[in-house]
Amino acid sequence: MGLKLSQTVIMSDVDGTLLHTGAKTTSSRNLEALNRYTSRGGRLAIATGRSLVLTRHLAEALPVNFPCIIFNGGGIYDFQKDEYLSQIYLPKEVPSTEYARQIRAAFPDCGTIFINAAGYFDIDGISRRDYFDRYPNPKLETTRFDDLGDGSYFKVVFLYPPDRAKLIYEYAQSQPFGGVRFVFSDNYMLEMLPANSSKGAAMAILAELAGVSRENMIAIGDYFNDFEMIEYAGIGVTLSDAPEEIKAVAQMIVCPCVQDSLADLIERLEAEYEY
Repeated sequence: MGLKLSQTVIMSDVDGTLLHTGAKTTSSRNLEALNRYTSRGGRLAIATGRSLVLTRHLAEALPVNFPCIIFNGGGIYDFQKDEYLSQIYLPKEVPSTEYARQIRAAFPDCGTIFINAAGYFDIDGISRRDYFDRYPNPKLETTRFDDLGDGSYFKVVFLYPPDRAKLIYEYAQSQPFGGVRFVFSDNYMLEMLPANSSKGAAMAILAELAGVSRENMIAIGDYFNDFEMIEYAGIGVTLSDAPEEIKAVAQMIVCPCVQDSLADLIERLEAEYEY
């Protein structure tokens, strides 16, 4: 018996996949395709690096009917029940705050933002707001390393010009930082995450919680923070303008975001499978 779309789940990245630069909502073509897919039994979820606050309006505007992945895997949130199903924080047993201090000492002018359930905490207030032109601007609360306390942080974001951001990644990889991993979520945005936190790991948790087989999970994304979920999914999908490393693990390549990637995906699935 072949794949039936009514039994599948589409996990969609947001920025660069569902939404193009500067857009606050998805296209009418994408929305029509998503409504058609979910009305016939398909399940839709968001898988994003955004926080709960910056994801909620999308979950309410789209036909989302399955728990979503936020904080690049640090959280799984059920918007229908309005509750967390899973939360993974930067480990307190390793000095992740000290790792961030060390990176800032090596790159004093890089923006450094700690993110927890309460909001975005901008170290010394040097994270230029124009870094967030592609995203809804979160409220940045200026703070200092010494005032962070021992709060539970999902991740730390390092912001640097695209032509220099790889320097931070190379530096971080050269250090004996344990318990954390580093991944780009944009060409100027490097994230420090818990070592066991990724969209792919969160998908595996969701599959078990919801009783959905891996083969029935479809993941679509466009950048390095989507790698693990595209690799994990039964059908991994990326965009034609995605990095080559991402294309290498995808089973399907659809059009760029500005040409309505989600609609392209659903139309291709409908041409091949029945509901």
